[in-house]
Amino acid sequence: MSISSSVSALNKSFKQNLVHNTVNFSPSIWGDQFLIYNERKDIACEEQLARELKEKVRKELLVEGSTGPTQHMKLLELIDVVQRLGVAYHLEDEIEECLKHIYVTYGAKWINENNLESTSLWFRLLRQHGFNVSSGIVLFATNYLYVFK
Repeated sequence: MSISSSVSALNKSFKQNLVHNTVNFSPSIWGDQFLIYNERKDIACEEQLARELKEKVRKELLVEGSTGPTQHMKLLELIDVVQRLGVAYHLEDEIEECLKHIYVTYGAKWINENNLESTSLWFRLLRQHGFNVSSGIVLFATNYLYVFK
């Protein structure tokens, strides 16, 4: 008797004696709620709403109507919110244009240096988008606030 025939005989005997254990799980408390996929019928309406909202935000980011520092601060806050929501990829060109306008308007000096929140937001957004902004402006604003508190 050869080795291969004895191995195949052992395999056959193991397969005949093999017993699979079965487990009876209790039914899920959720039922079949997550196993059934119901396709929604109002997808076209939701897509239209998403397009309208994107266009509304796109219009708010346009910089032609924004001239004052408070308007620029609102634009920076809007850009921050759009980025945090994770939808900035829809508006990359508008965000870049808006930040370029703010950078050209103020250069490396933010108009509201005694407000640390607006200065840090201005600094972070411009730096993230590759504008050359000195970190000295944030240090100046931090020291300014520290002295007067």
